[in-house]
Amino acid sequence: MPPAYPTPWPMIFRITRSVLFQQRLSFSKEAREAIERIHPPLQIIGKENIPAKGPCLLTVNHYFRPGFGAWWIAMGIAGSLPVDSHWMMASAWTYPNQPLGKVKEALTHWAFVRVARVLNLTAMPPMPPRPQDTVSRANAVRQVITLVRQHPHAIVGMAPEGSDSQDGKLMLPASGVGRFIFQLARLGFEIIPVGVYEAEGFFWLNFGCQYRLQVPGDLIVEERDGFVRRFVMIEIAKLVPEHLRGNFGDGFSGSSA
Repeated sequence: MPPAYPTPWPMIFRITRSVLFQQRLSFSKEAREAIERIHPPLQIIGKENIPAKGPCLLTVNHYFRPGFGAWWIAMGIAGSLPVDSHWMMASAWTYPNQPLGKVKEALTHWAFVRVARVLNLTAMPPMPPRPQDTVSRANAVRQVITLVRQHPHAIVGMAPEGSDSQDGKLMLPASGVGRFIFQLARLGFEIIPVGVYEAEGFFWLNFGCQYRLQVPGDLIVEERDGFVRRFVMIEIAKLVPEHLRGNFGDGFSGSSA
């Protein structure tokens, strides 16, 4: 039986109130309170790898199973850190080929953008990338880059896959994600992979060792993007059960240090 994730009504009330009155909340503080409600309690492996300061980028798998709320991924990690962190979240949910799909997407976009503003998160257009989101995605990337330049010890968190995989296994992130991660690496960000999964009735976080991204210098932009996307997912795959690793279970030819 999977863990129980009680709805954090106090947090929802505070966020709703803050949206109405345009106030700010600490995402980390709200997350810590929310994860205390998980039963049985959240389990953590690799506590020695939890960062106390940045600059570092937390990369986590977009764990999925029917009935599991993906927001618990970011809340679980943010609530386990001793300091605040900055996260990227989807700016909307999409409902392709569903009745009133466009209406539902517009409503979630209206809500999510405001929630992101209240919690100091960056709202990214949903995955997979759509041509109409190009400008919004570029603006969101610039927002993150500006933030980390202003806060050189920032801890940034993201799920590179950006969306659910139907079988729950790790999948290759969309084109462009590697370029973004490479930008952060060039700004001095080291990477901490985190594996998220459920097993034996518990919700697990597995923090891996921090590494510095190293990319061959002879790659063109598209090749470098692909290299980084695959490399990052291989590091995450080492931290989840074998049945979730998908095509990343056999490793990837590359190096990290």
